[in-house]
Amino acid sequence: MRTALFIVMMLCLTTHLLAQNGGGVSADGLAGTTWYINWPLGADTGATSYILRTFNKGTLSYGFFVSFHENGTSYESRYRAPCGMDCFTIVNGQFEARAHNLLRISVHQVRQQGLECYKPVNEQRPPNSTLFQMTFFQSDTLLLTKVD
Repeated sequence: MRTALFIVMMLCLTTHLLAQNGGGVSADGLAGTTWYINWPLGADTGATSYILRTFNKGTLSYGFFVSFHENGTSYESRYRAPCGMDCFTIVNGQFEARAHNLLRISVHQVRQQGLECYKPVNEQRPPNSTLFQMTFFQSDTLLLTKVD
């Protein structure tokens, strides 16, 4: 019982502190933002979570990224590197805020191209969506966890 009470108190404190510090962005506040991500969003249908970190313009821009477009409905997730020797993955799709902390992702196209790709990929995905819960650990780190 004490453990459960402690966990509830910590969650309340964390929520209160995030609210005071702006709490990052909500699902409907993602439009127009770009994040570092641990893997292209939606490329792997079996992925159950993604870690996003704030991307600041003018910083090193190599690795995996996700950009939620200004239109508030589409996104692009990709791998970028300074040389053309890698296998570059690009994912295009739609996103929708379902609640303050719920994000629905629908992948439309996955492409892989580059000299290190075993076989170039250009696949259109059938209409299908995945619901993710958004959890902020700090104001600059966001965890997306699959809920359906």
